[in-house]
Amino acid sequence: MRLLMGYAQTKWSDGEGGRVYRHDVRAMQAYRTSATRSVRQCKEWDSIRCPVLVIRGMLTDTLNEATARRMLKKPQVTLMHVPETGHTPALAEPNHIWCVHQWLLNRDIFGREFSSPYSPPAVAAEHSPLRLD
Repeated sequence: MRLLMGYAQTKWSDGEGGRVYRHDVRAMQAYRTSATRSVRQCKEWDSIRCPVLVIRGMLTDTLNEATARRMLKKPQVTLMHVPETGHTPALAEPNHIWCVHQWLLNRDIFGREFSSPYSPPAVAAEHSPLRLD
């Protein structure tokens, strides 16, 4: 799955001599530089009154752990950690989908904070229809 997601999120670039991300890396770099000092969304966050599932990729450099902990102080907030994942978890692995599904069904089996079970990367079989070479 990770191989497929990596392929889907990139494109071939002759100018760059290989595969590059489809999103604008410069926009992400600008966000990373300014987010630590200019993004203040506390007022908007405080106005939310419904249950919230915060899904945090554990390898993120955007939603740091201290901010996630502050978010967890709000009532009706559950924090789901996704291991081996950056800022935007794709939620394509069965374990991730199952966890979100259980939360949506209002099954209080996790408590207020939990980590999704880790799924090791799948190894593509020789006969796989997905060929990247």
